[in-house]
Amino acid sequence: LDTRLDGRDIQVQGVGEGASQASKDSLNDPARTMISETQYAWLTNGLTTSTSTWRVIGNQVMFTPVDVTPIDTAYLFNAVGPLFAAFLRPQVPTLQGVFELAFYGDVWSNYPAQRSALTQLLERTPVTNTVIVTGDFHCAFAFDVPGPTKNVAVEFMTPSISASNFDENLGSVAFLQPILPALLGTVDTTLRKLNPHLKWHDITEHGYELVDI
Repeated sequence: LDTRLDGRDIQVQGVGEGASQASKDSLNDPARTMISETQYAWLTNGLTTSTSTWRVIGNQVMFTPVDVTPIDTAYLFNAVGPLFAAFLRPQVPTLQGVFELAFYGDVWSNYPAQRSALTQLLERTPVTNTVIVTGDFHCAFAFDVPGPTKNVAVEFMTPSISASNFDENLGSVAFLQPILPALLGTVDTTLRKLNPHLKWHDITEHGYELVDI
C-alpha cells in the first residue's frame, strides 16, 4: 500500500485526551481517507477474490488501534520515587501528549472511518488468514487486529535497524535520562493494560523481521 501520497488526507493534530471538538469532528469525518478510492478498491478486490491460503498486506504505518490514554501514572510515580514523582506530576500532560502523538498521529487510527470499512469487510466476507506486515514505527509489535465483533487479521510490525526508538528518543532529553527505565516501563505497562489485543512488543531493540509462512 501507499499510505503517504495516494489519497491521504491531511493528518488531524491533537486527537488525544484533550482533543477539541473540532479535532474530534475532523478525525471522525467519514470522507477522510488514508488511501485513495482506486487503491482501496484494488486492495479489497484482491482480498476478496484471492484463492491463496494466505493474504499478506504490505503496509506502511500501524494499522491496529492502540490506546495509550491514560498513561499508567501509578506505575510511573512508584518507579521514580517520591522526589521525582513530585517533579513529574505537572509534566504528565506533556508526557501523555508525547505518547498520544506517537500512537494516534501518523497511523491508521488517524483515519478511523476507512480502517473501520476495511475491518468490516474482512469480518463479513469469507476472507481468512490475513496478515498485515508493517514498518515505520521503529519498534516491534504483534497484534490481533480487532474487527466489529471478532479479530479479523494479525499484524506484525518490524523494528528499525538504525532509526531511533523510544529509549533513544526519550533518552535524548537530558533531564529524563535519570528516570529513563521508569519511563520505558510506563510505556510497557500502559500498552499491556489498555490493549488486550497486543500480544507482544519491544520498544527498545533494533533489528529486522522474518515472517515464515
